Formats: sequence, C-alpha cells, structure tokens
Amino acid sequence: MNYNQIKNLLRLRLGFSQLIYHPYTNIPIVALIVLFIIMWSKSRLIFLHGVPDLIRPVFQYSISIALILSFTIFLLGWIGLLGYITARHDEECLMKAFTEHERRNGCPVLVYRRKIKGTDVTVRIFYSDIPLKYWLAKMDDIADQMNVCFARMPDYGGKNNNNSKLILMHTIPGRKPADRGILYDEEL
Repeated sequence: MNYNQIKNLLRLRLGFSQLIYHPYTNIPIVALIVLFIIMWSKSRLIFLHGVPDLIRPVFQYSISIALILSFTIFLLGWIGLLGYITARHDEECLMKAFTEHERRNGCPVLVYRRKIKGTDVTVRIFYSDIPLKYWLAKMDDIADQMNVCFARMPDYGGKNNNNSKLILMHTIPGRKPADRGILYDEEL
C-alpha cells in the first residue's frame, strides 16, 4: 500500500474512534439512516411511478443498488471527514516542526487522539516514517507549534511499544515557561 492509501485508511479509523468518543457526532448518521429508511420504503411509489412493466424489475434493482451505494458513500464520507477534522491541526503543527528533508517520505498521520479521563493529559499516536531520534531532537519545536508540554518523552507505539512506525506522545496543554532563576535583587 502506498502512503495515500494508508493515510485514508487511518483517517477512517480515526473518524470511527471519534464517533465512539464523541457521541454527538452520530447525529448526522442517525439522520442519514432515517432518510435511507424513508427512501427505501417509498422508492416504489416515488421512482417506479409511470415506468413500463417490462423494465420495472431492472429499474427497481438499479434504484435499490443506487440507494445502498449512496448510503455507504455518505457514511464513509462523514467518517472520513471526522478523521480529517480531528487530525488537521496536529498534522499541520508537525509539518511546521519538521524540515522538508525529514518529511521526505510523508508527513506524520494522526492515528489516535484521546484525553485521559480525570487528567489534562492527551495521548496522541502518529504513523510516521520519521525516526524517533528526530522526534526527540525536535521536541521543543513540536511543543511550541502545538502549544503543549510533554508529560512523557515520545516513544514507540504499538502493543509492546515496539512498532517503529507508530510514535506515542503524552502531552499537557500550554507551554511551561523557561526557568529564568531569581528575577529580583535582594540587596536593595
């Protein structure tokens, strides 16, 4: 599989996880299902009115196939759109943090993003061909671009943290200011 196919599949996966994590995003899907049921039940009355009896079965099957395909396309489109909307900010920040030479095999793609319950820590997993040493070297640039601070150093993701294509990040919102020491003179 090439990079664009992997990216599209990961977008669908991220969008599907957002459907579960944010239930209010299911409202358009419920509306789509209701519309599909109404169209399916009324298709004989709406589309087959005035069609000659000779081509009626062919026309009926083609309408059924078109309804199923359009429902599937709209459903996958909505899930893909959710994945795109979820990933766009994080991926744009990483595009700015890494150089063009480091991104030569493609930009990192957000696979997973979830906030840990009861904390401010957000877990992000990226699919990337960029080695971990570059991620560690660019930690400050990534934190500046995303306006976060790292709760843990970036590490490999996967089941046993041994997948070099997945980069795991634990972040907290907001940057911590650099320690500048004592800013006043005690002798005065």
